[in-house]
Amino acid sequence: MSAMKKVVFAVLSAFAAFAASAKVCVWTGGSGKWSEVDKWENGAVPVAGDTVDVRNSTASAVIENDIPDLVLAQLLVTGDAACTLIGSGVTLTDAKAFSNGVANTRCELPLQLSAQKPYLYTYDKIVFAGDISAPNATELLFWYTRKAAYRVTVSGDIVAPNADIAIKPNNSVERDVDYRAFTFSGKIVAASLFKTASSDSIRG
Repeated sequence: MSAMKKVVFAVLSAFAAFAASAKVCVWTGGSGKWSEVDKWENGAVPVAGDTVDVRNSTASAVIENDIPDLVLAQLLVTGDAACTLIGSGVTLTDAKAFSNGVANTRCELPLQLSAQKPYLYTYDKIVFAGDISAPNATELLFWYTRKAAYRVTVSGDIVAPNADIAIKPNNSVERDVDYRAFTFSGKIVAASLFKTASSDSIRG
């Protein structure tokens, strides 16, 4: 095997090992800090490459990310009780970077989205109070369901200098965007605002 092939093989092997080790870390602990082992299902505290699934069942829980410089695939909120996410910012690498299915979620975490066409999926009422940055994006999409209409507030800043900021409803009978669903009160730095989302924006 040539030296170049050995290097390529080593890189591919390392990538495969990393992908195989990535896991879904399920939060079940109510209020607390991400570093607390007993707050996670099977004690699986998140590390680089994992997906965090917040399945909170404690009313008004405050959940703090105290793990600095954490790079995740996705951040999901799928529990059955409202929560507030605070603390250190996270980098999200998947195109479907963030998904919320719980009413009255408040995300104060700064979010850095590294995909070229990342999207934030909102099933229900949410406040994005932390800043959102997407340095590599050509499109940044807010995708919402009819249930979330009139209930999405973005009070943090958005910095996506090369991106079109787009809004898209996820409903077969609601083809036109209802901009009243959203409130933007922070600073926005983008190439353009509120264009129609491209047809290949949604994946997964």
